[in-house]
Formats: sequence, structure tokens, C-alpha cells
Amino acid sequence: SLGLLAVSKERVVALERREGEYAPMVVLQQGYLVTLAVALAGFGLACFWLLDVEGAPAAWRHFLGCGLCGFGTAFVCMRASRYYTDYAFEPVRRIAESATTGHATTIITGLAVGLESVVAPVLTVGVAVVASYHLGRTSGVGATSGDPAAAARAAGLFGTAVATMGML
Repeated sequence: SLGLLAVSKERVVALERREGEYAPMVVLQQGYLVTLAVALAGFGLACFWLLDVEGAPAAWRHFLGCGLCGFGTAFVCMRASRYYTDYAFEPVRRIAESATTGHATTIITGLAVGLESVVAPVLTVGVAVVASYHLGRTSGVGATSGDPAAAARAAGLFGTAVATMGML
């Protein structure tokens, strides 16, 4: 029996394969979702604790939103990877079917599926970068500094860094 253990401070969650279920990826995805929930709670607490400043009381929410952009990006990339590499889905079956007609069609179909597989992750990363920059820039951090425009740009870049940490 394949089993994974998700451990948090409060409790231990056992994730096991159900009877008749042969896909280990299902158990891995359950573990990923549990880990995502625990990480999200920790990320929210860290944002409040570290980024709650008097000059910008809503800044921690903006940077939490940046982290959520990162979490969402990681989730979309994980799902896209599964879709384009798991035999249970159409792209892999399409490549397998093309293998019955010869080498060239297999190569062409594989190349086409490979090019298609990067569309969702690339668009998601692009949207996350723009959204996290905007959230960081509008956080209000550094608005009372000598050069508010430069401070806003720096806060926007920090927002993209927070989103990057959320993707990890």
C-alpha cells in the first residue's frame, strides 16, 4: 500500500491509496493539496507578522495576494504537467496513437504536444508577474519616503519576489 504522511503542528494526516485505486499520482496530488493548505496558512501568518506596518496597514494583504499569485501559478503548472504527461489524458494517448503510423508522425506529434504543453504555464506565469507587481506597487509601502515613485517600483519588485516564494 502506497502511503504518504502530511505533518503539521496540529495533526498528522495519512494519505493512502484506496482499494482498487492504482494511480499513485492521485495520492501525490492529495498530499500536494494538504501541503498547499498548510503552506497557505503559514504564508498568511508570516505576511501579517512581517509585513504589517503602521504606514501601510493593508500592505500585508497586498503581499499575501502576491503569495497567492505564486501558489496559483504553482498549482496550474502542476496540473498542466500532469495533463501533458499522464497516460490517462488525451495528449499522451495522441502521441501513442501516432506511434502506430511511423517514426516521423510520432516525432511531429510529440513536438506539437510539447509546444502546446507550455502555453498554460507561460500565460499563467505572465499573469502572475503582472498581478504581483501591481499588488506590490499598490501596497502603500514607502509612500511617505523621499521618492514615492521609486518606492512604489521597489514594492512592486518585492511583490514579484513574494510571488516567487509562493511558487516554491
